[in-house]
Amino acid sequence: VAVAQYSGPGQQRPGRGALQFLQNYTVLASTVDAMSFFNDATDVNDALGFVTRFYREASSREAKKRLLLFSDGNSQGATAAAIEKAVQEAQRADIEIFVVVVGRQVNEPHVRVLVTGKTAEYDVAFGERHLFRVPSYQALLRGVFYQT
Repeated sequence: VAVAQYSGPGQQRPGRGALQFLQNYTVLASTVDAMSFFNDATDVNDALGFVTRFYREASSREAKKRLLLFSDGNSQGATAAAIEKAVQEAQRADIEIFVVVVGRQVNEPHVRVLVTGKTAEYDVAFGERHLFRVPSYQALLRGVFYQT
């Protein structure tokens, strides 16, 4: 498992050079605990590109590649078509994307593209397995999930 917090180019923790896959949960938890929250806008397209490049460079072909993306669907200047392109590039790298939507004021069209990689249609059954919603980040600390 690798954990990264991403806002935009030059705004990620840990930096690309320090990002690595970990197998020890205690070390992973310490890494997460040591991160301070950015609380800034996210460039979702660039974040997806960052993760896709990392997986291509650092993971074996045989490894299952999964991305758990926390988002409200908003992205600096992104269009649904641009998000679709970034998601499809990740999918071509065999990355399965799961999205945790945080908050109630979300960009629903962008969320649907993040989940499916398609702007034209939404596969509800696929979405049920890949999209989760929480009302706030505080709810995550309580461990309360509800699925869409």
